[in-house]
Amino acid sequence: MKQYTLPTATLFLWRVRLFVPVGALTLAACWLWVRLPVGWPIALFLALLWAAALFLALWYLPRRRRNYKITLSEHALLLQQGVFLHTQYLLPAPRMIYAELHSTPLTRAMGLCGLSLRAARGVLHLSPLARAQATELLLCLDRAQEAAEPTDSTEPTEPAADSAISDAQTGAEGDA
Repeated sequence: MKQYTLPTATLFLWRVRLFVPVGALTLAACWLWVRLPVGWPIALFLALLWAAALFLALWYLPRRRRNYKITLSEHALLLQQGVFLHTQYLLPAPRMIYAELHSTPLTRAMGLCGLSLRAARGVLHLSPLARAQATELLLCLDRAQEAAEPTDSTEPTEPAADSAISDAQTGAEGDA
């Protein structure tokens, strides 16, 4: 069994994705603050927005990264995640249809890429891993899926006992 965890670059990526919209909202709120005569609702909004963003960046996201675990066995992939609600996803290798690597320009610049696994009844998206980890995981999944597929037997099968007896009887009748 091989276990994968998220690199610290993923935490940085999540923080960037958090603070870009927060910064844009802050700029829009500052613009409104200058234009509107009543400033205290906007100041309250900004204070709550930044308090929530700091909570997410400093407390929630590190715990989310720490609780995100991918375990790969010979027959299945197990994904465990969650901070407040812990969830587990089990994807058996025979049920997997295809897997693909995907990345954005930002994740490529950070050396990360995500993985999407298509199964018989849905899609499992894995958070961005290091590119080397993701390709290793993809190769391991490919080997596990090949091992789970039934092999085609090209060897001739032996005739059943009943047909062998009937062949012997017809042969004996032909000799008489």
